[in-house]
Amino acid sequence: MKHAGGVAKLIEMRGPWRHQGFMDRYLLEGNRVSMALECLMRRRRCFLEHPDWKTVPWALDPKSKTTMNYLHDILCDIPGLMEDAELLQDPHLDSETVKEKHLVLSRKILMELKTLYEWRAGWAKKNQGSWWEVPTSCPKTKVVFPTAIHFKSLKLANETTIYNTILLLLRRLGFQVIGPGFDPSGIYLNLPKGVEYGPLYAPRTAPDGRAIATEICRTVEYHLAEERKSAGGLFLLFPLTVACQVFEPDSRETKWLGKTMNRVADSSGFEIGRNLWANSEKVR
Repeated sequence: MKHAGGVAKLIEMRGPWRHQGFMDRYLLEGNRVSMALECLMRRRRCFLEHPDWKTVPWALDPKSKTTMNYLHDILCDIPGLMEDAELLQDPHLDSETVKEKHLVLSRKILMELKTLYEWRAGWAKKNQGSWWEVPTSCPKTKVVFPTAIHFKSLKLANETTIYNTILLLLRRLGFQVIGPGFDPSGIYLNLPKGVEYGPLYAPRTAPDGRAIATEICRTVEYHLAEERKSAGGLFLLFPLTVACQVFEPDSRETKWLGKTMNRVADSSGFEIGRNLWANSEKVR
């Protein structure tokens, strides 16, 4: 992602108001994730976390903002949360300042988690019946994940994995900053009634990080089907890199993930998959 820095600087200099036209907004949307990921890898906040960058580009045509765009809004906040978490370790800060910053950051993490859960509930209500569970078709994969999750579209599959990736990152921050008292299932929510989640975890119900990472892995078969493997492989790179951090290094899940990332690189030409795997410690 070496090019992301130059593009990011150009987009930032133009400002959010200059990205309201269709092509200008397309430029922003096409680069927003790579810019956020570059900041995430460096653990440094992204200018895209500012509210103007989440509202102004779509202000003239609010309906053009997609469910994935709203998910990316949350992703753009995470680098800043990581930077703030690192700042709490600054030995030059006095105890009162650390206490105040800790409280503010804790509230931010909980609010982001609430927003993410509410996104999941609204998404599930809108797309009822668009995903289902099937027996895994690959004998080698079946040993690790007996069933897979399939979707009506690659867009829905991608939204599922990005949601889970952000959830893993927020959970990690929560335990890091708030500590053992952090309870991802204790967030107060006013969720719509009668929503069926099927094989996917409803908001607050995933028992642990392994369960969330497993949900990501169970979408791989759908993503890498022959008719989708190029685009599907690209969409999987970041989610699988984050998922691998949850499993023990020598576990069968981690070994399977390593082989899958190599498969993505071999079959789709996305060599960055191998590089992400080799440097996966950076997203811890």
